[in-house]
Amino acid sequence: MGLATLEHCRTVEDDARRDENEGRLIREVTAFMDTANPAYRTQLETTGKFEFGPNANPTLQFYDSTIIEDVGNAYVLCFSEVENPGYQENQYGEHIMRVTAPYTLFEVITKRLDQVFPLRKAVFGRVHYKSRNVTNFTPVNIRRDLIKPPVFSCDKEVRMTWFPRQHVIVPEFRLQCLEARAFCDILQ
Repeated sequence: MGLATLEHCRTVEDDARRDENEGRLIREVTAFMDTANPAYRTQLETTGKFEFGPNANPTLQFYDSTIIEDVGNAYVLCFSEVENPGYQENQYGEHIMRVTAPYTLFEVITKRLDQVFPLRKAVFGRVHYKSRNVTNFTPVNIRRDLIKPPVFSCDKEVRMTWFPRQHVIVPEFRLQCLEARAFCDILQ
């Protein structure tokens, strides 16, 4: 069974299918800094990013920043909950398969993968199709690796994601997991 990483998927898909921010949340932060407070000014100066001279006028300063929250690289195996004929014509694998017992398949693959690459976490869930751009500290109650832009909503994707303990991982590889065959039917 072929597995790829989030990082690999960000680069190999064609322009229409590529999601260059796969596994990321983009947070636009606007903050105000009250530099009239001497303790706060000292704290800002210790970061090395701000400097207030002796003649600085205490003011309220406006600060904009973009924070990219990235889940890091992980192995993924993606499925669709609906039959999608477009997948038959591209690089999504050698066969079209139906998974007959998804949770059991996830458990079997997780156990085998953990023997090859020790894992720190394994996640199985439906992808949520919404903007991954948020403002300030708006709570996001969805895992970053399960958010995709609405343009991909016809995929109805379900994703298995495995986060290895080691940060250096192979971009794509074949996992020998014969037990997985019992939970899949080859359709084509």
